[in-house]
Amino acid sequence: MAPVLFLYGDYACPHSYIADARLELLASEAKVAITWRPLPTFDRESRRDWLVLSEDPSRLESCVEELRRAAAQLGLPFRLPELPPATQQALQASEFARDCGPTEFRRFHRALFRAVFSEELDIGDPLVLAAIAEQTGIDSTGLGAALEDGRYNSTLEEVEAEAARYEITSTPTVLMGKWKLVGAAPLDVLRSTLSLASQSS
Repeated sequence: MAPVLFLYGDYACPHSYIADARLELLASEAKVAITWRPLPTFDRESRRDWLVLSEDPSRLESCVEELRRAAAQLGLPFRLPELPPATQQALQASEFARDCGPTEFRRFHRALFRAVFSEELDIGDPLVLAAIAEQTGIDSTGLGAALEDGRYNSTLEEVEAEAARYEITSTPTVLMGKWKLVGAAPLDVLRSTLSLASQSS
């Protein structure tokens, strides 16, 4: 049985964007299943932190340059938005996409990251989410109804409670068995941790 890796991330988190791509590359090399866990950290203190960071141009540019390099190595486009979008509805929308099937989920999931870090779209806007749904073959009418009735609110609450149990306080965080990696771990670290997790399973 393939080991299961859990990625706790947020669509407004640039390091989650990098971590997701690195894990996808890892999955192309080894038998591993990756489960996305939606953790809405960017609707709270991180939006304020982003503004604080933007007040220090040298710190911000250093952080952005590091992210650009990491994205380039993965063949990803990367532009940092001026302010991270609110992601509660986007995270719920991706859960709707998950219920549509694994292929639909991956298309929608990737498109949300692209919308933020390539197309500079506001994924906090339900109209933007509906357009992404249509582009990726998701029922936009059904998605709109799901967002309106809040049926996936409980899913986000469950993930937040789960994260608290594992003492996960930031995104991205990857769980591999008993190992926890905080931040966008390099590919060689992911490989070595997966090897340890596979040996102990």
